[in-house]
Amino acid sequence: MALLTFSQLIGRIQMLCNEQIDYHEARAVLDDQYRAFFTEHEWTFSKIETRLTTRAGKTDGTVTVTQDSPTVVGDSTGFDANDLGSFILLPDGRYYEIGGVDPGSQTLTLGKPSFPTNYVDATKAAQKYTLFLHRYTLDTDVESLISITAKNWTLEEKRQSTLNDIDPQRVVDGEPTSFAYIDPDPVTGATRIELWPIPLVAYSFPYVGLKRASLDSSGQLLPDLSEALLMCAAATGCNIAFLKTGKEQFQSARDYYGAAGQDRLHRVLKRDRRRFGKDDIIRGGAMNRFLGATNLDIGPWGRW
Repeated sequence: MALLTFSQLIGRIQMLCNEQIDYHEARAVLDDQYRAFFTEHEWTFSKIETRLTTRAGKTDGTVTVTQDSPTVVGDSTGFDANDLGSFILLPDGRYYEIGGVDPGSQTLTLGKPSFPTNYVDATKAAQKYTLFLHRYTLDTDVESLISITAKNWTLEEKRQSTLNDIDPQRVVDGEPTSFAYIDPDPVTGATRIELWPIPLVAYSFPYVGLKRASLDSSGQLLPDLSEALLMCAAATGCNIAFLKTGKEQFQSARDYYGAAGQDRLHRVLKRDRRRFGKDDIIRGGAMNRFLGATNLDIGPWGRW
């Protein structure tokens, strides 16, 4: 089996589950299984431990907004180039992305850099505002998070749609308790997350991430690993399909793919350890995740 991208793996999972699960379900089980592979086994490359520091929000001064205009004019506001890509909560109760900043004139342009967004409410002067950053880019060599912690708790992973249901206008602020993956950085491809509630002060969150690294630069291990990942994720997907349909064929497929995935994973683990002269003791448990997984947000099949 050739090395597959995440998108290709998602398509294969849907195919093996006879299209009984949708794209988002397939992505969720794949993400969950991927993290299980790298958190529950001792591979010969290390994880990364670092920190994510948030930016304090801005409320100094006032702003003037004009109906049907993307321009926000500040007075004693201190806007600077670092505010590009932040969001601002304006008097209409909506939050807008900041697509342009002119520090000299203290003006902001709402929307994305190439697609301005007009302010929709009535023209108002000398208004209070809150400028904040709740979307952060992880270090470029971090593939995904294993854990990220606040002072007294571990942040819980949620889907962006869940945050949209909880706080659609993102008006709740405080020390974050949750995070959600968002689209990667369009330029670098680096992983990005959204924090919730919105951090309006500078927090420093230690986190452990999975590195963007191959098990073997020659590619000898990766094809086996992608096949193991596919089989184990397909087992979870077939379990979802079985619960949806009650058809025994998905129950049988779940057992088959689970056993096949475990076999392939053990093979690639042994090869990885032999390659560095380590013993063949394999610490596991990831293969049983598709039976009775309980780390829930929306459903019982992985972190949503």
